[in-house]
Amino acid sequence: GYTPLELDDDGGITAAVLSAPAFNNHIISVQPDMPFSVKSTPGMKNMYTQLQKFYPTALAPANLGAEVQQSWATGVLIQKAAKLGGSATSADIIKGLYKLHDDTLGGLTTPLTYAPGKPHPINCWFYLRVQNGKFTTPYGLNAVCHPPIQ
Repeated sequence: GYTPLELDDDGGITAAVLSAPAFNNHIISVQPDMPFSVKSTPGMKNMYTQLQKFYPTALAPANLGAEVQQSWATGVLIQKAAKLGGSATSADIIKGLYKLHDDTLGGLTTPLTYAPGKPHPINCWFYLRVQNGKFTTPYGLNAVCHPPIQ
């Protein structure tokens, strides 16, 4: 009768857990970016479309997980920062990052803000849970955020 809820942190969960009955209704994961199973935000729709077209094996259950989504989000972040900064040099990418304020990259990430000379803590996350054989976002698609610890 002991049925604990396992708390998984970033990166330890993939689509393959849906085929493992032991995890059904017994695992919740903290994700620093939009959970990889979400397909409804513009950024996630684009990720799935492009991966299906150019790298479909990334979408196989054994491969699809937080690492795929986070790698995609990182690429989008660098691309956007380069565009905002004027070029793909490291100096311009940094300049472009400083132009981002509460940007979620189309629903790929928690709100991102960068400022010169200041730390860039990210104190937000999403929850991903396996319930009744499916991935759910029990607290919705808005990031859960808390102020930094002083």
